Amino acid sequence: MYVSDQKVTKGLAIFALLAGPWFGVAKGSGGWLLEVALLIATLSVGRSIGFKWMTLCLSIGYGIAFLLGGGLSSVINIGFLPWVSVLTIWGVEHVWSRKSNLFWSLVLAGVLGVLPVIPMILQGMGTELMQEISRSMMDQYRQSGMLTSFTQQGISEADIENYVQQFLQYLFLFIPALAALGSMMEYGAVYYFFARWFPQKDQPFPLFSSFRLPWFAIWGVNLGIVSYLVGDQWNLLSIRTFGLNVMLIYAGVAFVLGSAIFIYYLRSPRLSGFIKWILIFMGFVYFQVTIMGLILLGLFDLVLNFRRIPEDNSN
Repeated sequence: MYVSDQKVTKGLAIFALLAGPWFGVAKGSGGWLLEVALLIATLSVGRSIGFKWMTLCLSIGYGIAFLLGGGLSSVINIGFLPWVSVLTIWGVEHVWSRKSNLFWSLVLAGVLGVLPVIPMILQGMGTELMQEISRSMMDQYRQSGMLTSFTQQGISEADIENYVQQFLQYLFLFIPALAALGSMMEYGAVYYFFARWFPQKDQPFPLFSSFRLPWFAIWGVNLGIVSYLVGDQWNLLSIRTFGLNVMLIYAGVAFVLGSAIFIYYLRSPRLSGFIKWILIFMGFVYFQVTIMGLILLGLFDLVLNFRRIPEDNSN
């Protein structure tokens, strides 16, 4: 009996949703590879048999992992990122615009990415842990010869260790933003390549250069700025840290958006090949300035729409 490739793919995707979470717990192989596999499976199942069956299969899979794997801690090790696809497919079935669907899916991806690190944030970085990490980094500097180079320049080992501890303190403040950005990048990459490799016949996926976010995404930037200013004015560390993390997340998203705008103009026939090569060359020479410029370009595009893409044609 002939079995089509589409049926085989659908069956494998359903099996991955049912058995994938338990396999990750049993083998201790939870991580970004498992999340990517489950994301692809959820998007495939959701597109082929619909939102309800996809949600049911994913719920059963996580339920099996919870019951047989040792409780909530084992499920946390797997990660909750595949659940973003539930919102994505729901938005598709409710005829959301692609850019609104992608925006809210990225927001949910960021929130779910922060969940596993919340216990560590609440516990805080103790003195012993900071000293242990600091000693490890100092040993690496010593083995690589960087410590000798610094001391020859007149910087004492005690000063270097103090700088390392200050860096760790600032890094700890931005752990939520880094976790959120990692999850958003992972989901965004999977969603983009899945939609490009397996396009829908009635709705072709647009190019990366036409990537846009809805206009109301700018309110997230306003929330970050206001939270930082209020926290700084009234000495509320938690509110101030929240604002800093929101602004860092938007900086990462705006960099991607600015890169899309840059590629859009590089593809424009109005610019000669010579000017395009000059722009690319200057971008590499003044790399830091280019990064800041792309971030600002992405932020202002939320309200100015530099590419003049009609709302109906933008993703």
